[in-house]
Amino acid sequence: MSTTESRRRDLYNGLSESIGPERAETLMAYLPNREYDDLATRSDLVTTDERLSSHIGQVERSLSARIDQIESSLTARIDQVESSLTARIDQVEATLSGRIDKLDTEMIHRFDAMNQRLDHIVLTLAGGLVAIIVAMIVQGFI
Repeated sequence: MSTTESRRRDLYNGLSESIGPERAETLMAYLPNREYDDLATRSDLVTTDERLSSHIGQVERSLSARIDQIESSLTARIDQVESSLTARIDQVEATLSGRIDKLDTEMIHRFDAMNQRLDHIVLTLAGGLVAIIVAMIVQGFI
């Protein structure tokens, strides 16, 4: 047993004889069981609180600066990606518009050629029909 613990035990025994074991136990519960050097004072707590507050403030400023840095970096990356994707979209739009225009022109030419062939067929049929009618008139069928 340490000297301090021996003294506490001796005090308890003396109190127990004087005021009774129950009261002695209650009183001993209120007395520190360590050396006074080991106990924290209000001033120690205030100093510790000030140090912790200062440290928390430094951590807060550091984290805030880091968050600002990350936000700035991510914003720049988002802007870069947005710009890149916009350029790609514009390129795809131009390519597809060109292909659509080419297809439209090609279809117009095909329809024009088909119309010309149909016009030729109609004229040929009309000419043949006129020839048949003329032949029928000449032969007296009409």
